[in-house]
Amino acid sequence: MGNKYGILFNLAQSAVNNPDGIVRDVIFPIVNEQTLRDLVKEFKHTGPAYREKVHTIIRASNGSHYRRMVPEILGILDFRSNNEVHQPVILALELVKRYTDTGQHYLPLLEDVPIDGVIRNVNREIIVEKDEKGQERINRMNYEISVLQALRDKLRCKEIWAVGANRYRNPDDDLSTDFEERREKTTRP
Repeated sequence: MGNKYGILFNLAQSAVNNPDGIVRDVIFPIVNEQTLRDLVKEFKHTGPAYREKVHTIIRASNGSHYRRMVPEILGILDFRSNNEVHQPVILALELVKRYTDTGQHYLPLLEDVPIDGVIRNVNREIIVEKDEKGQERINRMNYEISVLQALRDKLRCKEIWAVGANRYRNPDDDLSTDFEERREKTTRP
């Protein structure tokens, strides 16, 4: 059985493409035709096919020119987090750095690869692949892309920060030096 969104998409598309007869008599009184058209349009712009197309474009860009620059940048920058929850992304960055120049298509099976907190569930099937024996393996380039996306998201909200940066600095440095003193004054009755 396909996923439920795919089934709903097929149902909506079939109703829109064949509106006469039972569809017009039974479905349209419950869900009007324009709503179904809007659902079909939305699914085409957000569904799995769309995500796959976006990933293909990102992978092509990463596979050519970005792939040469990113290891240099990662080698220079030191990323940290003040919260243990975000450590999987930090560990994933270290893993990406270690295997940058190896040319391996897959990360070694013996490697402890951070998945939770690093890759999105919608991307899992393009990152965690199964070989002919059913053994899971991690597609290195797809994993790198996912790690960089996670890093971007965490940097934006300062869950991860870069040592020496200004905009993406340690969020503790954003507090005034007398923060604790002022905080105590405002919380006292």
